[in-house]
Amino acid sequence: MIVNNNKKQNQVYVSSANRVTGSFYERYDKIIGFWNLGDVNEELANDNKRLLEQLPNAYFDNQVDTIEVRDSFFEQQYEYIPAKVVNNSVNRYDNYLTLNRGKSHGLRNNTGVITSNGIVGVVQKVSKNYAVVMSVLHHNTRISAKLKESEYFGSLVWKNNDPLYMYLDAIPKHAIIELGDTIITSSYSSKFPEGIMVGVVENAEVVKGSNFYEVKVKLSSDMSNLSHVFVVNNLLKEEKETLEKKVNTEDE
Repeated sequence: MIVNNNKKQNQVYVSSANRVTGSFYERYDKIIGFWNLGDVNEELANDNKRLLEQLPNAYFDNQVDTIEVRDSFFEQQYEYIPAKVVNNSVNRYDNYLTLNRGKSHGLRNNTGVITSNGIVGVVQKVSKNYAVVMSVLHHNTRISAKLKESEYFGSLVWKNNDPLYMYLDAIPKHAIIELGDTIITSSYSSKFPEGIMVGVVENAEVVKGSNFYEVKVKLSSDMSNLSHVFVVNNLLKEEKETLEKKVNTEDE
């Protein structure tokens, strides 16, 4: 009665009610938004997958000198499978990740794993719904990488317990290296497309008694803060490795 018959009290009541209901709907919206994050992230991951598969390094140039006219000289060489990291380590001598994707999603052993920022590791074991990845922070890591500008290439390895840095070995001492130079994957890797970001040069020193640099590389991927990744399937990897194995067998 007081509210209905008194204008001032009615205004106070309406204002208070609006604050209460507004606060309720704001909290409700946040809760709904939280539960929808999974769908949003999956949608973003699929969008990134489509973008990655449109990049030039995802295709193989099969053009040959011929009079025959073809509609396209390119075929897809790499496909990208989005996955979520469900376990990760960075403080061990040998580090691994676990992904929530497996054989049922098209994952295979010895395939590369990347983020939108750079390389992450190589798939080692695959079950129906999960995969274990050997992180780049592992003493057995050997990834072919190169200086983007000069294209001198070497082997990317992890030599200490710092998750921020790796080392690029076997760069000849006559190569010109500048601090801040970009390091990317080379075309010699069968697990990663050429041109995937690795990091930047933090330091470069010629190893005493050798003709090669030891290049300290600051990784572009934050290995201690991984959430969503992409598994890279090289669709021509088996053909290449089978041919190379055949040649090596014949030479023995």
